Amino acid sequence: MKRRTLIKFAGLFPLYTLFNTAQAIANTENSFKLKAFIEKPKPLFEALVGNETFSKLVIIAGRPSMGKSAVMLNLLDEVSEFKEYKSLFFSIELSKAKALQRWQSLQSDVGIKSLNAMYRSQQDTAIGFSSFSNGLAEIDDSYTLSVQDLRKRVELYKAQQSTLKYVFVDYIQLLNSEQKFPNRLLEVEDILKNLKTMSTDLNLVVIVASQINLGMESRLDKRPLPTDLREIRDFRSIDKLVLIYRKKYYDENADDTIRFTLFENEKNLSHGLFKRADVWFANFNSENHQITGLKS
Repeated sequence: MKRRTLIKFAGLFPLYTLFNTAQAIANTENSFKLKAFIEKPKPLFEALVGNETFSKLVIIAGRPSMGKSAVMLNLLDEVSEFKEYKSLFFSIELSKAKALQRWQSLQSDVGIKSLNAMYRSQQDTAIGFSSFSNGLAEIDDSYTLSVQDLRKRVELYKAQQSTLKYVFVDYIQLLNSEQKFPNRLLEVEDILKNLKTMSTDLNLVVIVASQINLGMESRLDKRPLPTDLREIRDFRSIDKLVLIYRKKYYDENADDTIRFTLFENEKNLSHGLFKRADVWFANFNSENHQITGLKS
């Protein structure tokens, strides 16, 4: 295994002691073995977001336990292998340590529950991350965050790392605006506008998770529609919407697959109505949240 070092997280994280990854894992009391890295095509990002690098705002939406955070981390894992670009992940719901554990779990054969039992410290959690050790991605786990503050942090990071291209936000319902609005719908509309403006001004691909309203579960098929997005009624700022659905959540006898329904924005229509673009299916590993076998 090549020698790798853990990076200083540019003010977002404390400076971890430098490790040789293989030695550190071997010396850990409850050590585990990472899967050997194998070059293979990874189509998830290209299928859901697109391989273009120009600015866009993409929403990944689903009900709780559908796998929104897992999808976001799988996408982050893929783009972190694009050596020419860097990523910034805002994990507002999960702590930094939890997000790192989930990422390490999907990179390995070790389930999330096993990792939780293994690690005794945040330092242990950081061991073994090839993407982080190469400085290709960073995580900000600020508990409360306004969209204006988020932009300031992105601008600061981009000033330090000019190759920043991908920004992930998990998730939009936990963002707020410094401006005052009479209701939450108008506030979220402003948040989306700010995210889209940031994407355009800084030439970034911004990927944001969103919740879906509970009411959709009253339908027989329980598959979400664009109108089910929580607190979002004006879609004009959104370039692409990805709705995720796992039948196994409702039927324990079903195969654990994720259905991705993609919608693109009709920019010339009032409120940005969507047209359906594509449907993809993939296998979901509930133990380590790996998403594999993508097919249309």
